[in-house]
Amino acid sequence: MAGGVGPPRWPACLLAWAGLGAAGGSQLTEGSVFQGSPAGPGGTRLRTVSWNVAAVNNNPFEYWITHPNPAYKQLMVDVEKFIVDPGPDDVQIDELFTPKMFQQLRNHMREFKMSSADELLELEKMWENDYRRRRVVSEFLTDALIGKKRLASMPDRVTNTIQLEDGGYEFRPAVSNCYAEAWSSLDDWWKRWLVFFFETRVKLDSKGDKPVYTLLPTIKSRKYPDVTAQEEKLSKPLQLLVQAIFDTVLVDLMSKRGGSNWQEVSVPADGWESGDLLGVVSKLAASGSEVALASFHGDTNGLLTMPMLTKVAEHFRGKPLLFGMDANTYEKESKKTAHVLKFEQTYRKLGFQASWGKANPKLYTTFNARTYLQPQLNKAAKSGELVKKGDRNPKDFILFTEHFSCGRVWRDNTGEGKYLEDTVFPTLQFPSDHAAIAADIVFASETVSEGGKGPETPLAPAAGKGREPAPPAAGKGRQTKPEL
Repeated sequence: MAGGVGPPRWPACLLAWAGLGAAGGSQLTEGSVFQGSPAGPGGTRLRTVSWNVAAVNNNPFEYWITHPNPAYKQLMVDVEKFIVDPGPDDVQIDELFTPKMFQQLRNHMREFKMSSADELLELEKMWENDYRRRRVVSEFLTDALIGKKRLASMPDRVTNTIQLEDGGYEFRPAVSNCYAEAWSSLDDWWKRWLVFFFETRVKLDSKGDKPVYTLLPTIKSRKYPDVTAQEEKLSKPLQLLVQAIFDTVLVDLMSKRGGSNWQEVSVPADGWESGDLLGVVSKLAASGSEVALASFHGDTNGLLTMPMLTKVAEHFRGKPLLFGMDANTYEKESKKTAHVLKFEQTYRKLGFQASWGKANPKLYTTFNARTYLQPQLNKAAKSGELVKKGDRNPKDFILFTEHFSCGRVWRDNTGEGKYLEDTVFPTLQFPSDHAAIAADIVFASETVSEGGKGPETPLAPAAGKGREPAPPAAGKGRQTKPEL
């Protein structure tokens, strides 16, 4: 992320071995390595894998996961109940984030020259006339307008987990990250929180170190229309106030609902921008033939995937291309998201095929759902509505040009070569929120001329109805890893 804030997020990754680079390729000279496939002309077998290897983010509690410890499920259900029906626990904010805490925060802002005297006076009016009187759940945590204005999610995004120039990390004292130290009380936590924002200096690049509060950006109404002119003017101190309230509420919540050992529940930590698209041209050592490899990590709604694919097709026109991607396509049609069948129409029109064969909207490669322990509660799913509100969609693809034929294909959300349909992931065994997808691909460019129709005899049958054959048995066919 820009400025070095946040964890590295990797694009969808396409891996292919069997002779890419300097190693000798596995040649198919006697029929096909795919059991039951008809014989075909010579070609090079490529076993390809496409996987959006990114973890969900830095908040280990943000998404529902499959966890063997029943204490995890009970904790998340207790938090859910508090948010859905808080009852008498829906107290005013100033009962948790007290006037004394506000004064300490304001004094730090003044002492460290974060804001002018006039700005702090306006902030105090907002506190006295608005925020301190709100109910913690019904008027703060579940206020959709706070989410639209990014008043809680923006400061959390830039201070949750800060990646340092030397490769280390600095964690905000909070529930919603991997802060490792325990605090003994709310007062103890609050002292750590103030030290983190105002006294801790972080070095993100060669420009030198800086205090954490300087990382907060201005939230502009031009980008977030719900933000008022006053809120834009005060956006940095206002973000810090809202973040302080949010963190205080969660710390209090976890101490009451999670008990003294909630931190001991073992949970894995885990537009189209520069770095989302990668394209390289490699040579097959056995034949010297060139093969283009590409990977892409789509925008959340998938609306940039099809324009991107059109440009890539133009750039690599006539060249053999293998393309692994997180296309971010969706099962259900919506004007706001890319539909998987519309995507299929686009890539077929551009001359691509997919390892799945005919697109199947129910061939899912993601299944995750947000909990109530994260800043965007409007996106949270109750424990009984993970399928209804979760992200369960056919997002990941391996596409290829006419120079290739496809054999076996499979998905994996376990790390064991199999896919469990009703399992939310990541899990403790599988670190990503996207399944890894794999395919056995045969490259036979010698039989394809530019604008041609491909080999006369297919080397392997395509998965015509989106069916997913079992993974190939271990030891079947020879694999040669590339020398690095």
